[in-house]
Amino acid sequence: LVAHASRAFGLRPGAEIAVEIDPRGLTPDFIHAMAASGANRVSFGVQTLSATVQQAVGRIQPKVLLSEGIARLHEAGIGAINMDLMYGLPHQTVTDVEEAAHFATEMGAARISLFGYAHVPWFAKHQAAIDEDALPGLEARFEQAEAGARTLE
Repeated sequence: LVAHASRAFGLRPGAEIAVEIDPRGLTPDFIHAMAASGANRVSFGVQTLSATVQQAVGRIQPKVLLSEGIARLHEAGIGAINMDLMYGLPHQTVTDVEEAAHFATEMGAARISLFGYAHVPWFAKHQAAIDEDALPGLEARFEQAEAGARTLE
């Protein structure tokens, strides 16, 4: 795919080739394929480290899975790692947001994005399984966003 895009669009040598991945699907073969294709940046969907929140959103990915995945990417020569974090998830606390932000900085993320969760089950059908009563209110969301921004300063 990358070779075809390179031919079709005339990618220049040294161009940034970024891949967005779900850490749960990061296999050795996938890492090898990305490195062989010239990928040099990966956007890693961390969202949160809280087991409670992960369970609530149906996305279980223990911290060790993330750490080991990042190490394997670095070993393959993919050094630029973006991390996508979220606030406003069900059962999420300010401490959860701060912990994820600290993790991203400790792991040496090249870029860190902090997104607010948008609950739109009429559009994203998988969100219908999320308990709306577990979502933080407006004030709590604001506190989480502020805590994330402070932690990442």
